[in-house]
Amino acid sequence: MMKPIFSVLIIVLLCSSCTTNNLLKYKWRRQYDESNEIQRDTNTSVVLVQDVCYLNRRVIDGGFCYNLQITIHDTLRATAMQKITLGVDTNVVSGSYGLTSVWHWDHPVNSVTGTVEIKKWSHNKIRLREDLVVEDFKRKGKKKFKGCRTFTVPKQ
Repeated sequence: MMKPIFSVLIIVLLCSSCTTNNLLKYKWRRQYDESNEIQRDTNTSVVLVQDVCYLNRRVIDGGFCYNLQITIHDTLRATAMQKITLGVDTNVVSGSYGLTSVWHWDHPVNSVTGTVEIKKWSHNKIRLREDLVVEDFKRKGKKKFKGCRTFTVPKQ
């Protein structure tokens, strides 16, 4: 009788340790904020920066940001393809991920995989459906960026 219960408990524990948090849902949590900006836009390439930040105003140096950067190297091919796979379509798109705080400013080598689907593209606004998984090798964890986001040119 104890063996089936023990087996189920082990399976539940293993599955719960494999779950990844979707960072795009954090903006609805208390003390979190999100920004999605078009950082560089040339005739042939675009750099999109997505920051999901935590700030505890009651604690000095109590903030940090998860940073995702999507670089579209060939805008013509990307808009023609519409759905692009990071790690496969490397001549069209690449991604990088890091965590920054007062204590951490480096972007170590991390893995960004998955797809981005272009929903809308204009000079001032790019709307993407993201289904990305980032693997943070330094912190030994995975995070998801899953959902639709609109990137805009920052206000001057």
